[in-house]
Amino acid sequence: MKTASLAEIKQELQNLTAKEITEICLRLARFKKDNKELITYLLFEAHDVNSYTQQVREMMNETFKDVNTNNIYLAKKNVTQNFKTH
Repeated sequence: MKTASLAEIKQELQNLTAKEITEICLRLARFKKDNKELITYLLFEAHDVNSYTQQVREMMNETFKDVNTNNIYLAKKNVTQNFKTH
């Protein structure tokens, strides 16, 4: 199956009702965490990029503060687990 181009998707979305677009967005959010995270960002945080960026920086600083740098394997594992939970 060939993936539609962005222009084709845009054109098709313009032919849908608001209810149909809502249903598509909810289906996307239901099936993959990355999709849900992107929709969350677009709906709730994209209007204030500076605030969002600051929140991400704070989360990263907290995560890196807790990293045990004596053991590289554990450090990578710790960082990966912390970012997955946020």
